[in-house]
Amino acid sequence: MGNSNTKTVAVKTVGTWASSLRVTEYEFFAVTARAFEQWNAGNYTELSKLLCITGGKKSGIITVIQGDRTQYNSPLMRILFKAGMTNKKDTTLPITFKFDPKKKSGVTYINGDNAHIDTEVIEALKVLGRNTIKSDAFKTAFPAIPRDDVEFNGDTWAERQIKTNGNDKIDIMIAALQARRVGAVNKAA
Repeated sequence: MGNSNTKTVAVKTVGTWASSLRVTEYEFFAVTARAFEQWNAGNYTELSKLLCITGGKKSGIITVIQGDRTQYNSPLMRILFKAGMTNKKDTTLPITFKFDPKKKSGVTYINGDNAHIDTEVIEALKVLGRNTIKSDAFKTAFPAIPRDDVEFNGDTWAERQIKTNGNDKIDIMIAALQARRVGAVNKAA
């Protein structure tokens, strides 16, 4: 016979986890709006925390699991882009940022002449309220960041794969891709 206390603890733990999970989902837009309001007031700390947490980057002001990007990283980048901020080097947007492990906040900002978050973006976040990052309302309000169409360069791809996976694994990947290609050709014939 099992211990009834164990069941209660397990249910309570899952319940607490599920509750926190939903709160996190439903409050993401409100937290982001508040960080933007703080930015406009001259306090960059909240946005720096948000960037470091979602991006899994080192920060001296909040504990972060380095390298562990959350599901909110890409949506935050979409929101930032619409707000006039990006982490891209060549941009016409008024604010750029880069992660800087030497800086206590973990982020360095480069502000242009018009370095403020548009209040329309803040209001759009507030209107989203309890929507989630997967909602159509979010996707409509903050569409995907337009990509620069870069021509595929096989040499660059191969170099990146070798650097990431090592020489021994690249040979296996190439063999698998060739086998897949041969299979596709045989199916077409």
